[in-house]
Amino acid sequence: MPNYTEPFENVDEAFQALRENGCSFVLVKSLSGSQDNEKNQVYLGGSSVVFQRIPGTNLETSHSKSIKPKTENPNVLKISQSVDFHWVDPYGTYKAPNTKLIYYPQYPEMRLSGFIKGTQKSPMALRRNFQKRFGERYLLLGITKESVLGVVVTRRETSGCEVLESLPRWTSSKIFRIRKFSVGKNSIDGASLIKEIKKIAGTGPHKSVTLDRVDELPRDFRGWQGGGYTLEALLGIPRNSISAPDKNGFEIKTFNKSSITLITTEPDFGIRQTDGLRVFLKRFGWNGAKDDGSLRFNGRHYLDGKSAARSKLKLVIRHWDTVNNQPTGTGTPVICLVNSRNEIAAGWSLDRLTESWMKKHAGAVYVETKPIQCSTDKHPRAYDFNGRIYKCEGTSTLQLVRALLDGIIFLDSGDRELANGEGKKRTQWRLAGNNSRLRPLLERIYDQVTDESF
Repeated sequence: MPNYTEPFENVDEAFQALRENGCSFVLVKSLSGSQDNEKNQVYLGGSSVVFQRIPGTNLETSHSKSIKPKTENPNVLKISQSVDFHWVDPYGTYKAPNTKLIYYPQYPEMRLSGFIKGTQKSPMALRRNFQKRFGERYLLLGITKESVLGVVVTRRETSGCEVLESLPRWTSSKIFRIRKFSVGKNSIDGASLIKEIKKIAGTGPHKSVTLDRVDELPRDFRGWQGGGYTLEALLGIPRNSISAPDKNGFEIKTFNKSSITLITTEPDFGIRQTDGLRVFLKRFGWNGAKDDGSLRFNGRHYLDGKSAARSKLKLVIRHWDTVNNQPTGTGTPVICLVNSRNEIAAGWSLDRLTESWMKKHAGAVYVETKPIQCSTDKHPRAYDFNGRIYKCEGTSTLQLVRALLDGIIFLDSGDRELANGEGKKRTQWRLAGNNSRLRPLLERIYDQVTDESF
């Protein structure tokens, strides 16, 4: 006989249990009266932000045959990730080891799957044969930094359910309501972040600095990257290149006149990965312009099938239908730098790029910088941030690949090895934007773009 979780007497107790287990916020969804949960799936809407905001591991990109009638695209892209999911009741927590979050960007459609199989206890109200006993049912998903905690409350068992209907809609996906417990680095709070940025902007100009560690003071910085470093330092964010948002669930980018680095995802196969940077540079790089004994590999590479002028390498995508923007079903989609003999100099599985892209850019804020130069130094010495601000939410693998195919996003490497053997890997995927035409480009790679300018 299956074991079921015990109900909470009232909604406040359910929220308190989630908070005590480390949740910073709770997403609330009203469950359909005809939800077929014997398949261990719950529909979570169509917004990719849901996929990006829920913590998970082992992200995989694959394709599956659509079972929907009259579908035009038989090869359906499927992005899934394992979720560290636990059911919660008044007496404890119970791991559901087979839980996955599955996203179908073509529809788009999101599903939480496998949350009953293998668990010690789960809610009776999710079972098909018992659903009608409980009336209105609500799924509460408590989000921590690394896991998801689930509670199902019903009108029959738990008092105070009417409070759930008065909670504010989650701005990232209207299918959910949200209850916040705290605001911090791992919370989703774009409004607070924008307010903080505007406060900084209103007190400029700000000296060019960078922050190496959270427990240190910012230090002076001289270089063209100073705008982004300065804003991050003022927000208490140390320099980093991790595939996660910077603050309050948002990646922070600054823009002026040059292209914008979006992610710095290293290749996971090909000569550069298997044989190392030195072999890669000796085969595909060139001597430094200053004849200083260094080896270099740089320059833009577009996903257009054309060889770059200097490297003679082409950036190509394999196992992908570039017309319909979907997998071909002939193999795992990958992006590669190849030479005339079709050798792979560097390659990125779409899984790897997707993980970096979707997690880091679940939400992003783009802030205009205005550099101020000192007459004795060609580098900016200070910055103002009182220009345009764009808040962006929601994206997908399909939008990333389409932007690459259209030349909006490109690979801009900056690898080098100095004469003393010191090497530096610099793999940048960049947005070809500038001040005057940035917003139209952002609207092509994000679901929602809001002008938050002064």
